[in-house]
Amino acid sequence: MYYRNAHIAVVVYDITKKETFEAAKTWMNELKDATRNDITLALVGNKIDIEVSREVQTSDAEELANANNCLYMETSAKTNHNINELFMKIIEKLPLDTIYKEREENTLRKKKDFVLRDDKKRKCNC
Repeated sequence: MYYRNAHIAVVVYDITKKETFEAAKTWMNELKDATRNDITLALVGNKIDIEVSREVQTSDAEELANANNCLYMETSAKTNHNINELFMKIIEKLPLDTIYKEREENTLRKKKDFVLRDDKKRKCNC
């Protein structure tokens, strides 16, 4: 799992396979331990198009989401149910002011590094 400097993490599990939910719990704990406090987390139960095969109860997933202060939604990638809504909810929760500030700081840092490297190239040691 790659999450360095991430602003968003979406952990998806299969509602028809309990072991994927158990793995999602592990991923949520790893994300909490390894990332900053301002990361936007989303827990997503997928495959609600095959509800009859459900092994993970919505209430269990909601409890995990609440314990980790994250967004929870059930989706179906197959039927596109709640996919757009999921991304809209994530956007609503993003700390955009922090993201813009970091982006600006990174841009300034890169410009400064470029100028310093460019100055070194211009010096002649003949």
